[in-house]
Amino acid sequence: MKFCDSLEAHRSTFLESLRVRNFASATLAGRGQSLDVFFRFLSSRGLDDVREVSAETIRDYQLFLSQQPASRTGKPWTTRTS
Repeated sequence: MKFCDSLEAHRSTFLESLRVRNFASATLAGRGQSLDVFFRFLSSRGLDDVREVSAETIRDYQLFLSQQPASRTGKPWTTRTS
């Protein structure tokens, strides 16, 4: 999924920082998927700049995750699931 330039730039930079530190490809894929979920959440709330993310945004995201089944287990996401 393609996000606005600001979010996509942060995603690319973060994943590249993991690549150069030799993280496993499975880790890169998992982190990329987690960022996709987070960025879709931000986009659904009209946030397209990470500077707009507040503590309240993070709390709302945690609540959102707790209500979503993880595709792998069918259980709600937790901070450890992602």
